[in-house]
Amino acid sequence: MIQEHGGDIWHYGGCLDFSTNISPLGTPESVKQAYLECAGNLTWYPEPDSTSLCRAIAGYENVPEDSVICGNGAAELIYSVVQVLHPNTALVAVPSFGEYEKALHSVNACVRRYFLREDRGFILEDAFTEEISGDVQMVFLCSPNNPTGRLAPVDLLEKILARCRETGTLLFLDECFNDFTTDPDAVSMKKYLAEYSNLFILKAFTKKAGIAGLRLGYGLCGNKELMDKVRRHSPCWNVSLPAQAAGMAALKEQDFYQKNREIVFRERPFLTRVLENAGFHVFPSDANFLLFKGGGGLFESMLKQKILIRDCEGFDGLEKGFYRIAVKTHEENLLFEKALRRICLERRG
Repeated sequence: MIQEHGGDIWHYGGCLDFSTNISPLGTPESVKQAYLECAGNLTWYPEPDSTSLCRAIAGYENVPEDSVICGNGAAELIYSVVQVLHPNTALVAVPSFGEYEKALHSVNACVRRYFLREDRGFILEDAFTEEISGDVQMVFLCSPNNPTGRLAPVDLLEKILARCRETGTLLFLDECFNDFTTDPDAVSMKKYLAEYSNLFILKAFTKKAGIAGLRLGYGLCGNKELMDKVRRHSPCWNVSLPAQAAGMAALKEQDFYQKNREIVFRERPFLTRVLENAGFHVFPSDANFLLFKGGGGLFESMLKQKILIRDCEGFDGLEKGFYRIAVKTHEENLLFEKALRRICLERRG
């Protein structure tokens, strides 16, 4: 069975989950507490349009309040923007997050794929800009990209953004893994929101605050007309009361996010060595996960060791034998190393 997404612990119960790229430290205690405190208020409707949370996010991101919109997870915002714009043609760099194409197919858009090259380490290159023609209404990029973990060079993103403005194209830029990079603000394109009305940036609490089960994402865009249309298109009360409360608490957890980054910076090289010592080719990553390549059957072998990894065969542009694992705590990574050693010994024996 080809995996559509990671994190299917409901189907693969009792496994240590390396298949989803969530905060190594899990969920901050303050966020859990904010969620629990909502239990006595569940008869209330949540605040329409998540106004207070949007205001707090605007302060956190240092952007105008009317340039923020919240969604029931980042995925909802992908679909909302696509359904509002209803593009005839869109350009997607692959391999990347599959929900972009699913959203585009939901409006019968023609999807053009730009294949990132394995022999170049899946890095986005200048040639991508040449693919943005006047008939392309939307461009989807993810930086750091999922599943490759590669950041797009900022100077290239600047060129792409300028080219998109020339062609009247919206650049939909997914920065959901930006918080695990060395300097998130330096590699974010949010500084261009005021200058470019054709830029929509996707962000989420899912990964950095470890609240995938609550579903909370947000978008940043300086195009007031587009944002008003997306708000009108979105269901009222689309973000639950507990999710809004959790988001408010999560915005205050800067020390927690720094500790997450430090774990990633320390453990990513460790896991890279573990995989390379086992004979796998590991691709460079700027995020909290690693893409690697080797023989088939590793997903099933790891399941027998009660470890769930991401089989990447289902990504456009990847084939059988590609896998992705999250960077977790050292104790969990040691369990992964131990399981991989067992598998390697079994295969040699």
